[in-house]
Amino acid sequence: MTPTTTLKAGTLGIQRSSYSWDAIATNWFFAQTQAGVMGFGANNDPAAFGLYYADGPLGFGLQAYDSNNANNASAFGLNGKVSYKVDAIGFDLVGDYAGRAQGQASYAVAGGVGYTAGAFGFGVSLGTGQETTTVAGAPGIGTSTLGSGYIKLGLSDVARLELGVTRDFANNANGNRTTFGGGVYYTPVKQLTFGLEGSYVTSTAGAPGNDGSYQAGLVSAFSF
Repeated sequence: MTPTTTLKAGTLGIQRSSYSWDAIATNWFFAQTQAGVMGFGANNDPAAFGLYYADGPLGFGLQAYDSNNANNASAFGLNGKVSYKVDAIGFDLVGDYAGRAQGQASYAVAGGVGYTAGAFGFGVSLGTGQETTTVAGAPGIGTSTLGSGYIKLGLSDVARLELGVTRDFANNANGNRTTFGGGVYYTPVKQLTFGLEGSYVTSTAGAPGNDGSYQAGLVSAFSF
């Protein structure tokens, strides 16, 4: 629209903190650390309409989206993000309202800070959300609080290391869970990358059968 303003429509994804592990990880298949640090939000990749502004170190984005897209129904969602980056340090703050079926809704806020200097970078983020729910006809409230951290390190001109962790602090079926993820990647030429990825999940409050689960794999990617 202007040199500093952009208008977009499509399946844009929900704005989240840019300094959480899931936001920066290469993670083709196996370095998963659960959901983004946002609390609640839409499932998958909903239809969205957004207005974005960027001028120097300051950025701003506002999205309207379908927040009930996975339930064969639609509802109104609104997502906003403010970011500021100067030299090696960056900050952001995200807020989200997601409508649900039958008048239910969720609210979430998240923020993060990151630092990058040459081949080294790290970041931390925290998000919390609250959702009204209905169980057996009775209204209730669900909460989610997620924390995340990551380190990225360039080992050489063609190799890099990524390590991250996400912690769910909520006391629910998915709560008290820590997930570790990581990968080492080798890119001999710009179009080809090989990697070794993996993740490990600690105990889960409501699903002890998932304690100590892990996944790992060799991956390759060709791009042009």
